[in-house]
Amino acid sequence: TKYNAVLTVMKQVTPLFSVNLTTIYSPGTNLVLLLPSLRYNLGTNIDVDVFWQCFYAEQQKKMEPVVYRGFLRFKWSF
Repeated sequence: TKYNAVLTVMKQVTPLFSVNLTTIYSPGTNLVLLLPSLRYNLGTNIDVDVFWQCFYAEQQKKMEPVVYRGFLRFKWSF
């Protein structure tokens, strides 16, 4: 599609834990992506992230879930 809308909201709950929600809307195809994530700092340079992806699309004149995906990531910064 020619245009898309993106909205991101992030909150650092504690110095070690944060949550994030990104929403993407594509009006041309009536597609909505919800991308929530959690991040926790395990140590000085080790983070663990949990990502979830929810895809919704217009099917038969109503919005329905198409696919859900989840990911777990460990990140070591050096």
